[in-house]
Amino acid sequence: GNYPGEDNIGKLICGVVADFDNTVWIETEDKGLFHYSPESSKLEHVKLPGVDKSVNAVCVDKNYVWAGIYRHKTPLLRLDRKTGKVVQFPSNLPNIIHLAPLKDGSVLISHSNGLCCFDGKDFRTIKGFDNFTKSSMQDSRGDIWVATEFNGLWRCEDYFDNGRSEYKWKQYSHDHLNGHSLPSNKVIQIFEDSKSRIWVLTEMGGMSRFDQSSEKFYPIDLGCQTAYGICEDPSGLFWITTSRGLVCYNPESSNYYVLKQADGFLADQYYYSSIGITPSGFIFTGSRDGVASFNPIALSSHSPSPKLSILNVTPIYDGKDRKSIPLDR
Repeated sequence: GNYPGEDNIGKLICGVVADFDNTVWIETEDKGLFHYSPESSKLEHVKLPGVDKSVNAVCVDKNYVWAGIYRHKTPLLRLDRKTGKVVQFPSNLPNIIHLAPLKDGSVLISHSNGLCCFDGKDFRTIKGFDNFTKSSMQDSRGDIWVATEFNGLWRCEDYFDNGRSEYKWKQYSHDHLNGHSLPSNKVIQIFEDSKSRIWVLTEMGGMSRFDQSSEKFYPIDLGCQTAYGICEDPSGLFWITTSRGLVCYNPESSNYYVLKQADGFLADQYYYSSIGITPSGFIFTGSRDGVASFNPIALSSHSPSPKLSILNVTPIYDGKDRKSIPLDR
């Protein structure tokens, strides 16, 4: 992998966001916001008014780059792509955790005390969320999904139906008696793939696929209990940052393999949502050890050979007797 600006960018990477122009925005806890161009190998430290350290959330749309600042009197900033002008939006919002662009041009803000929406002028609190929200997204159908720290997964259908005065939210929670319930109430991220399937990443419950028709969750075996971030490469493979390393998962065959530091990768431990893929197909990951990038097509074509596990040995005789020899012999 390639490690852009390792000496300048520090090692406390808390977010990686790929942009439309194949560049990458890098959020750090100790040195602010960086903008990296893989084509020119140029790393730019983006100076934001009054921000010298933590940038906790970034999202992009066609006109602007939005940044959420941790513990700041102006927690939301907007960077104009064309002019470079930065606009600050004062608010009494608590700590911003995640930003998600919506189809109407507004921004959905997940924060430590709930959820709100910003339309460029006003902050509008979304009722029903009075706890820690980790992230949110809008799917191709227009539904809004919200991941919470302790209260499971939430969904709102037809969010942009202007004829409705109130929006109905549905909660999905873990039920230890139901094998198809949400695997864990500690949800980290919701992801929609190129086939419009919904995947849910959790802490202590791994990853699961949500079936839209039955509203059941199907656990995915990744060999770990926590999945932090996910992206899909051009060939349809998923790349998932987990508590055990970087996992490459094939959603069609359910096969997967894990890549760790021993395989030449930068880290085994990753931050929440610190993975992104550029339109050209390069993947960037952020960890406690910095930023790494790689070409998934080249990597997946050289995937490790499957390991053989011998359970027992059964000799075959010409005679009548045949018995199995246990592994411990």
